[in-house]
Amino acid sequence: MTETPHPSGTIERIRAVSSDENLSDDTQKLSIVIIEDNPDDRSLIRRHLIQSVDFRCTIFDADTGARGVHLCREIRPDCAILDMHLPDLDGLGVLQQLKDCESEVSFPVIVLTGIADRGTNGRTAIFHGAQDYLSKDWITAESLSRTVVNSIERFHLMRAKRAEQVLKLADRRKNEFLATLAHELRNPLAPIRNGLELLRLAPADQETISQTRDMMERQLNQMVRLVDDLLDISRISTDKLDLRKATVDLSLIIRQAAESTKPMIDAANQNLAIELPVEPIYLDADFARLAQVFANLLTNASKFTHANGHIWLTVKRDDEIVITSVKDDGIGIPVEHQGQVFDMFSQIDQPVEQSQKGLGIGLSLVRRLVEMHAGVVDVRSDGLGQGSEFTVRLPILEEIVNPTLNPIKSQIANKNCLRILVVDDNRDAAKSLSMVLKLTGHDVETVYDGREAIDAASTLKPDVVLLDIGLPEVNGYEVCRQIRGEEWGRRMKIIAVTGWGQEEDRLKTKDAGFFRHLVKPVEPAALLELLAELKPSPPS
Repeated sequence: MTETPHPSGTIERIRAVSSDENLSDDTQKLSIVIIEDNPDDRSLIRRHLIQSVDFRCTIFDADTGARGVHLCREIRPDCAILDMHLPDLDGLGVLQQLKDCESEVSFPVIVLTGIADRGTNGRTAIFHGAQDYLSKDWITAESLSRTVVNSIERFHLMRAKRAEQVLKLADRRKNEFLATLAHELRNPLAPIRNGLELLRLAPADQETISQTRDMMERQLNQMVRLVDDLLDISRISTDKLDLRKATVDLSLIIRQAAESTKPMIDAANQNLAIELPVEPIYLDADFARLAQVFANLLTNASKFTHANGHIWLTVKRDDEIVITSVKDDGIGIPVEHQGQVFDMFSQIDQPVEQSQKGLGIGLSLVRRLVEMHAGVVDVRSDGLGQGSEFTVRLPILEEIVNPTLNPIKSQIANKNCLRILVVDDNRDAAKSLSMVLKLTGHDVETVYDGREAIDAASTLKPDVVLLDIGLPEVNGYEVCRQIRGEEWGRRMKIIAVTGWGQEEDRLKTKDAGFFRHLVKPVEPAALLELLAELKPSPPS
């Protein structure tokens, strides 16, 4: 290695646009790799680089494409000078290998072409990721130095521009997502508000009350599904979503998914045809999560299929895997956009009259959950107006041990009367929950802040405390700790009922002494099922 004694002002411009990771350990020099099999040419290039007045450099060289790729990956140079003709790989092969782990070459590459080339190979190399090319018959110390400097400057300016474009795209997607989220949340709120007015205007019309209640429940479930999808994506993105796997029959999962999406499909007067194999197919899976996968696919099919359209769900076994297909005759997906449908917040533009946009997270969630079950999901569509088909492939469980017959139970009323204290500063939430519990045979008291909760627990000695976390006066964590500190409160079942549902929130409630952690809005059937497992305390 040799170097010139005086760096020029040009190198300062290069360093101003270079990232620290692309600089060699000696910050006074550029690192340059020469990949050239001809020793005379290699020596000439080295000599020209040494003579440069624009920069000082540390030079590494390789005489084969494979050695050059290894060297570049090891040191990540500021620039590489690559001969197009090598004994093992040509220049295009080297460029391709340098892109193996990235979508582009992560440093500028200058390709050296032959005397008779007339720029053809050079332009091809630029198309495949090179930054510039230089004919060997035009190489001088000045031309090589100028090409290196210009290539480095241009490379980093182009990278900065691409990064700016990526940020603009991310910002646009964020704004679109927030606007869509607001739209999707407002949609269910309008019929819920109308339903409340109907209940007020027609308190004695049982048919109206029944229809209104069913409508409000559907809309509320839609809002809960949106919030749950958002939380699930957050948990998966931070590796905080755990699967509760068991041996389950796939047909039960499919039936659960179909049942949950039936109101939406029926409302659009669409026909859903389900084809299941005669013999059961068992999976090692989280029942609820796979039901969520197929419910999302059915929801997606219904959303993008016209009224009176058709949806087909078929399950077929193929040796050690099971293939589940959800197909529709809806509006389809343009071929050029099919690779994007599983991306986070992806929205495929549709005509306004056909648009049924969601949050752009449902299919991303499907892919992540399927992958967590060691499976794959893909999509096929012949284009707009040609329908779509999503296919999920999952491994079959060959050894069957204690299959779960049906993890989703119907609402269970507790046969044991429990003394329950409901604590929530949202008075409507507290009163409505108390009413549900009283109608199912429990003895219920309600308070609205932390200090009242401690006093009421001390006086009533309830079997169960349903305790909100964000309370005035004293928060739920401290309420739980103070109750646990008393002799009468050590065996009390204190259940957190809160809007906070992240893993760290569950750890906090566990540390504070809570028995269970439920996330609002709590499904009444799930709460009643939990309460049914508890026994009332003997009279004191």
